[in-house]
Amino acid sequence: MSNKAALRHLALARRSSLPPEERQTRNQHIMQKLFALPDFTQASRVLFYVSFGSEVDTHDLMNRSFGGKDVLAPRVNGDSLHVHELNSLDELKPGAFGILEPVATLPEVATDSVEVILVPGAAFDLRGHRIGYGKGYYDRLLSSVNALKIGLAYDRQIVDTVPNEEHDIPVDILITNERVLDLR
Repeated sequence: MSNKAALRHLALARRSSLPPEERQTRNQHIMQKLFALPDFTQASRVLFYVSFGSEVDTHDLMNRSFGGKDVLAPRVNGDSLHVHELNSLDELKPGAFGILEPVATLPEVATDSVEVILVPGAAFDLRGHRIGYGKGYYDRLLSSVNALKIGLAYDRQIVDTVPNEEHDIPVDILITNERVLDLR
């Protein structure tokens, strides 16, 4: 197992071991920090990842953003993520890997119009480097956009150092249940 794979495994185990009620409390803390962030509140086009499993929940974030922002979500298409605009969470259906994603008939949005991207990850370090799930979808997307990148994680997903390669794109801001790190 590579160093990255071992770190991913460890961080996911630590994340999954959080009891559901504790996860919910931490999600609330993360949501409060995100909604207090001027970069987020002033953005009108936000790309949300659609949370699954034990990830930091984004369903509440999206629900609270409808009406005030263009709520965008990714859909796997071959090797890349396509961005679609949502009007409601009802427009999400299980897609690649069983993760909810926008139905293909929704309007597609040019990635260069996205102002903020919420980035998922298995682990993050304090420099903003992340370990994803090993498929590279977000690395490919992040390398092609100019948007502000905000990582969402529970504090227990923070590791000392994420081995990073040239193609790895760090996040600009990291929000956990305990802190907000502006890494710009």
